[in-house]
Amino acid sequence: MTEEPNNTNTEIPAAVSSPSVEALEKKLAEEQSRAESYLAKWQRAQADFQNYQKRADRERAETADSAKNSVLLALLPVVDDFELAVKLMPAEISTSEWANGIRMIERKLKGFLESYGVTAIETSGRPFDPKYHEAVMKADGEEGMIIRELRKGYMIRDTVLRPSLVVVGSGQKSEGARKEHRQADRETATNNKERLTGANKKEEHNG
Repeated sequence: MTEEPNNTNTEIPAAVSSPSVEALEKKLAEEQSRAESYLAKWQRAQADFQNYQKRADRERAETADSAKNSVLLALLPVVDDFELAVKLMPAEISTSEWANGIRMIERKLKGFLESYGVTAIETSGRPFDPKYHEAVMKADGEEGMIIRELRKGYMIRDTVLRPSLVVVGSGQKSEGARKEHRQADRETATNNKERLTGANKKEEHNG
């Protein structure tokens, strides 16, 4: 029996070459660097968006405060008029229902302002401060001190809503004060003269 030739290839195929460890590590490092870059960009974008939100919220709050302050400022002349009406009210009608109604409206207006943190600026006996007061003229009186308030000023919390209009002392004494000062000087001089005369007479008597 004739044997068939064996055509089977008994050679072992060359092994497929695999990537080296160095190449894998390099590839991994590149991917990590890319991932870190994406993360950094995302974090910057998130921070920018948060800053935008804060800025937008602040601008909205400032716009709302500005609109509110404008309304409150527009109400102040109305309060001035009611205060003046109450101050100049004739005695014969001061107890009438109409007068009581005027006072009630004045109280409600002031209560409304107070509910928004509006308070009057103090001027009586205070030194002039350009942060809170506006000087419209000077008059005889202690220098730098407020002599008279012409229009009441108001604060809204820590912010000046409307400065007070005031008269400031010039450092000059009024004519009446000067006369009183001269009279006091004369009285002092007379008293000193009388004491000196009395002392001289006592010395003569003792001598």
